[in-house]
Amino acid sequence: MKILGMDIGGSGIKAAIVDTKTGKLISDRHRIATPNPATPEAITKVVKEMITHFNWEKAVGCSFPTTIIDGKCIHSGNLSEKWKNIQVDDYFEDACNVPFYISNDADLAGLAEITLGAGKGKKRVGFGHYCRDRNRIWIILQWKINSKFRNWKITSQRWKNN
Repeated sequence: MKILGMDIGGSGIKAAIVDTKTGKLISDRHRIATPNPATPEAITKVVKEMITHFNWEKAVGCSFPTTIIDGKCIHSGNLSEKWKNIQVDDYFEDACNVPFYISNDADLAGLAEITLGAGKGKKRVGFGHYCRDRNRIWIILQWKINSKFRNWKITSQRWKNN
């Protein structure tokens, strides 16, 4: 399967078409500087430019440089404060008319390393917030309560290699 992979970063927004089974780039990578200020409107304009550049009409997988929970930005990080509490996946979908799958960039990097990188085929390996033991991925999340990080929550989910 192919997907347009996009990384929204503090200095640049990068994208390429990716083979989801191998993690290999199928196209050349394209980069556009991150607008300053990095408001939702300005970033979305660049995201739309990327989709047009690749003449893309299918799903987009997107890494985002802030805390994302279920597609929603809960902290603006180095971006504009206007991102806080925006449902980013829906925001991009509405603007671009294609499905968006979005998560935190560090979380996605850890997951990619386990499934396609140094952790591929290993029984036990851990990177960042991810740890795999046999066929389970353990995801460590912080709960945010009353604007303070109070508890750690550990969840697990079955991981299937297709």
